[in-house]
Amino acid sequence: MQIERYLTFVYHRLKDYIEKGGDIRKLKGVSFQGVDHIDYDDKQVQELYILRYVYSYAFEYKMMFSEILHRFEGAEELNILSLGCGPLPDYWGLGAAYAEDYNGIDRDNIQYTGVDLIDWNYKDFSSIKIARSFVQMDFIEYLKNNDISDVNVVFFPKSICEIPMEKMDQLCSALSDGLKKNKIALGVSMRNAYDVDRIQMIADAMAKKGYISSEIINNKDYSITDEEGNITDYQPIQRLDNDFNYPPFILNYLKTLSDKVTDPTDGEAEELKGLNRNPITKTKYIQYEIVIFERVQA
Repeated sequence: MQIERYLTFVYHRLKDYIEKGGDIRKLKGVSFQGVDHIDYDDKQVQELYILRYVYSYAFEYKMMFSEILHRFEGAEELNILSLGCGPLPDYWGLGAAYAEDYNGIDRDNIQYTGVDLIDWNYKDFSSIKIARSFVQMDFIEYLKNNDISDVNVVFFPKSICEIPMEKMDQLCSALSDGLKKNKIALGVSMRNAYDVDRIQMIADAMAKKGYISSEIINNKDYSITDEEGNITDYQPIQRLDNDFNYPPFILNYLKTLSDKVTDPTDGEAEELKGLNRNPITKTKYIQYEIVIFERVQA
């Protein structure tokens, strides 16, 4: 399924809820910036999240999996573990990257496992049917209690930042103790600079188990600069990939969500402005790092 069709489907679900008198006020504090408590179990919160962010995330994950597939060209099997998978935009990105260049890997030999504490709605939107499974579970607990010895790709889709630093030792131990393949890719889509520290902690733990970081791949620079080298803007995603078209009617709807609030009080005006956020349609927030680990042969 093209991303445009997926977004349109979710848009009609949210629009229908609002037009039937649903409580749109519950969405006014939703920012997804990791600073406020957000009820991701709420269906409309999920819908708003998808409409604002999944377009950009899916493009980023497609770019990441293009890099990963290239590094595993001709591999007999690819077992992907996605930790904090949400509504599976990374699974969509995997399918989209595979459709463009399968790199000699038989689709029947690819397995994707997504792990998330919340069982998100709207997960089935990839038309490239790669075998997948979903486990509703805290992903550190998943790593502690499941065999991951056949995993050769570990993927964090904007989720590594959700791990408290005091729990990073548990994560690093579980990964380094459980991973056994000679070649492993760690793909991390980052939200902030602190995510780099978390990646380094995983790399240090893997080094103690006999792995070296043979290659590190970072995202491309998508910024637009003036003659002096100052950043003036970022590339629109649609300009980079024709498969990515963000429907303009959805964009306009999200920009005017506060207009759909019935009988707002005088004191609500400022709070309601938080509803009117644009979806991310440019490359400004694309930031990832892929580390290729290889076991040192004794």
